[in-house]
Amino acid sequence: MQNFAITNVKTNLFWSNLDGWVSDGFDLFTLDESEYLRLPIDGKWVNLSKMVTKRYKVSASYLTHVYTFVEAKDEEQAWDIAGDIDGGDFESDNIYDDLSDWSINMVEEVAHAKTIA
Repeated sequence: MQNFAITNVKTNLFWSNLDGWVSDGFDLFTLDESEYLRLPIDGKWVNLSKMVTKRYKVSASYLTHVYTFVEAKDEEQAWDIAGDIDGGDFESDNIYDDLSDWSINMVEEVAHAKTIA
């Protein structure tokens, strides 16, 4: 199983046999390879199965359509009335609720680092 990579102790980059030190697209090695291959200058073996991860909360939102009915003398008054209505008075228009128009609003760390087993 290829769980090992070579990291640069000075830059935190990883080793690619093709491109040298890179931030992504690095090579993976087996335990056997990590025991006999020579490391590049400033290289150190790292067991990826024991890499530290953090837990993040990702908040997202999506566009949904709701409606309500108002009695007004013209469209301008309907806009004014609708602007004063509580959001709970609107009903969902499910024909548009397919979650296709969503975006990520915030990512925040919510727990301490942990080691992957």
